[in-house]
Amino acid sequence: MNKYILKAIIFHTLLFFIIIFSQRSFSQENLPAYEIDIENNSSNIIYVRIYPISFVFNGDIENDYRYDLHANHLSNPILYNFINGRNLLVDSFQVNGNSSLFINHDRDATTNGTKATVGFGKYKIVIWNIYDFGDTLTVEWDAGYPHVDPIFETRWSADLHLYYYEDNNNNPSIFFKWGTGIRQYPISFVNKNIVAWDQQYVLSPAPSTDSVRLLRPKEFGNFILDTINNNTYNVIPQDSRVDCGLENHKFDDNRSGVLTLNLKVNKNISTRDTLIDEPTNIVISKKAALIINSGRIFDMITPVNSYNNLIVEDTAYLVLYNSAKINVFSPNRITLKNKSNLTLGGNSEIRIKNGAAFCNEGCRIYGHGKIIFEKGIHEFCSYVNDFAVRDSAKIILEDSAVVILPDNYTLRLRGNTTSLIMKPGSKMMFGENSGIVCDSGAKVIANNATFTSFDSTKIWNGISLKHRSRDTIKNCIIKNADFGVNIMNKNDDEETEIPYSTEISGCSFSAVVGLRERSERDQQRRETELWE
Repeated sequence: MNKYILKAIIFHTLLFFIIIFSQRSFSQENLPAYEIDIENNSSNIIYVRIYPISFVFNGDIENDYRYDLHANHLSNPILYNFINGRNLLVDSFQVNGNSSLFINHDRDATTNGTKATVGFGKYKIVIWNIYDFGDTLTVEWDAGYPHVDPIFETRWSADLHLYYYEDNNNNPSIFFKWGTGIRQYPISFVNKNIVAWDQQYVLSPAPSTDSVRLLRPKEFGNFILDTINNNTYNVIPQDSRVDCGLENHKFDDNRSGVLTLNLKVNKNISTRDTLIDEPTNIVISKKAALIINSGRIFDMITPVNSYNNLIVEDTAYLVLYNSAKINVFSPNRITLKNKSNLTLGGNSEIRIKNGAAFCNEGCRIYGHGKIIFEKGIHEFCSYVNDFAVRDSAKIILEDSAVVILPDNYTLRLRGNTTSLIMKPGSKMMFGENSGIVCDSGAKVIANNATFTSFDSTKIWNGISLKHRSRDTIKNCIIKNADFGVNIMNKNDDEETEIPYSTEISGCSFSAVVGLRERSERDQQRRETELWE
């Protein structure tokens, strides 16, 4: 390579870093408190909008963190009342050339420095110039913000700096850094998604690329929704588009219902009667938990438009403490994704009303509570073939309730006292190759109920009762099955004195095999065919 060309490359590279990593000097005494500093390093005016796209929580540390859109303040008068990223005056902020915009984290001792507030949770930031060129990014704060690390405690930061630049054609670029770091990174470095638990920090002066990644587990916290601080919100999701008075936002994102942190609900709540998004998804995101406290009720009421869908993502948690209740009214639904978790405390219950939907796509269900299907027709909307219930939970079909299982679907009950309870007049209808399997102490209790195929021309698998339990199937109709009831391993454990415990009496079978009893231990098999 020609040495002059090499010198030119080195010169322009150094010039680039000098421009990118140079910062205007501000007097620290004149800086307001802030969590986001957006610096306009161009001569043109830019505009900034910031707004929540998830559940957001204020920073009321003294009373734990609250699911409350109200901001907390240290002084009056105030410019802002909510943690929605704007104030009473503007929906977006104008930032003049070579100037900065400061946005605080919930509270501030002054009113002339920061221009708005943001809470814990996830926000979208949109930045554009007078030519309408711009970019977007998201930033999320968790419960570990700010964070102290024994190794990098001086490098973890609570403050986020965003830097806006333009080239000669006014095309924008946005860089960021945390706190007192000495290197800026383009927002593409983190796929335009900045999170407080994953920070970059430079160890040596610019233009060095010597940096470390400060990475810690996301901290989900213990946020609360109750009546402290006169919190009058009784609906979820709270939404800055309608819940912040004159500070309402006008934007199209329909993600205000995403729960990214743990939330315990400690008062009776409901969904909205008029939905902003159609449908409205209330999403418990991965590893987060929505907890309904003891004795509290969450009513998913019938809205005047569309429906709500409470979605529990994989590795997320929906928890009902003792005697807590969720009532799902038509046409709302609960969707439990594969590898999600539902925990039901003692005497807790989820009631599926007529016209509502319960969609289990592979959730792990635990506890001593109940899932109750009320009178009406209920179709399992599922894309997996195994619905596992364990650890003493109960599925109850009340009088005249009809539950329809799809093709190739197994309702699997496992664990001591885990039960499927069929009240008189209830009916369970099965798709082709579907069925029920009970083992490890789980049981079926049915009286004057019906088990049949959804399509009379198709065959379902039947009911498999494995291991010792006190099954009781009396006066039931079981038809169109490959086998009606298959009893396995009821007497194999000779070390126990528990007697044969399954009672099947007064039933009417219309199946290839009506009743089959067998023992895998000694390979003995007895089949009894009973026909109408």
